[in-house]
Amino acid sequence: ILGIVLLVFQIGIEKVAQRTWFLYYELTFYTICVLWLCLVLLACNHSALLVVAKTFEFVLKLLLSVFAIAMEYAWHFAVNDYRTQQTVMQNNVLYVSWLALLLLIIAFSGLDALYIALWIKGYLGFLLAVALIAHTWVISKNDENDVFEFAGTTVSLVSLAVSALQFLLLFVIKQTILSLLKKEKIISVKSSPYIRWVNDTDKNREDQNEER
Repeated sequence: ILGIVLLVFQIGIEKVAQRTWFLYYELTFYTICVLWLCLVLLACNHSALLVVAKTFEFVLKLLLSVFAIAMEYAWHFAVNDYRTQQTVMQNNVLYVSWLALLLLIIAFSGLDALYIALWIKGYLGFLLAVALIAHTWVISKNDENDVFEFAGTTVSLVSLAVSALQFLLLFVIKQTILSLLKKEKIISVKSSPYIRWVNDTDKNREDQNEER
C-alpha cells in the first residue's frame, strides 16, 4: 500500500497535484514515512549499523543520494527560483520528500543491522527501486531551464541528478538480489584477510621465544 501511494505521489496527477487538499495529503504521507523510517533506524542494532556505515558501498550510496538532492535543490531554487513561484506548502512537500528519500536510502543500506524476514528485505528493495525510477522519471520530464555555465562549461543539473539516481538504483538492485540469494548472510560487510610479513630475523626470534 505504501509503495502504491508513494508511486502515485511521485508521478502525480496533473489535474489534482497542485490542489491544496492533495498537497496536505502528500505532506502527511511523507511526514509519516520520515517518522516511520526514524523508528526503523532506532530499532537497528547500533553496533551492527555502525559497522555497516563504515563500508565503502554505504558511504557511496549516501553520497550519491546527497548529490542528487543537492542538484535538484540547485535546479529548483538557485537556477529557476521556484521558492517565489511555488507556495510554502509546495516547498515543504519538496523538502520532506527529499528527507524521506534520504532516510529510505539509509534504512535500506543498513538492513543487515535489522532482524527482519527475508521477504521484507526484498519488498523494501522493490519499493525503493520503484521510488527511484518514479522520481527519476518525474525530474526527467521537468528539465526546463536546468542548464548553467560553470568555468566555461555548460552543465545540466537534471542530468547530473538523474545520473546519480541511476547509479544509486544499480546499487539498490544489487543489494536486493544479493539479499535474496545469500539469505541469512551479511552482504554489506566484507572481511579482508590480514597479511603479516615476517623476515628471517623475526622468525628466528619467534622460534627462540617459543623454545623458552
